[in-house]
Amino acid sequence: MRATLRKMGNSQGVIIPKALINQLGFEGEVEMRITETSLVIEKPAKPPREGWEDAYKALAEETPDHEWLDFNNDFDNEDWTW
Repeated sequence: MRATLRKMGNSQGVIIPKALINQLGFEGEVEMRITETSLVIEKPAKPPREGWEDAYKALAEETPDHEWLDFNNDFDNEDWTW
């Protein structure tokens, strides 16, 4: 299938026919990558930030809360004069 590059603001784009979008199951976002001679457009391998919640929970379980509280600077315990 051949398509025409169309001016879109300062860029150019290609209209993807609805039938192709439906056949490929594209929704919302796609991933693009360049090979040696091609631009490949495909569904994202996994949703953005997938697994972040589980990773956060695992980190919270293995790291005691008091380790997160020590963000003081060397001079924080000095007396300040105003």
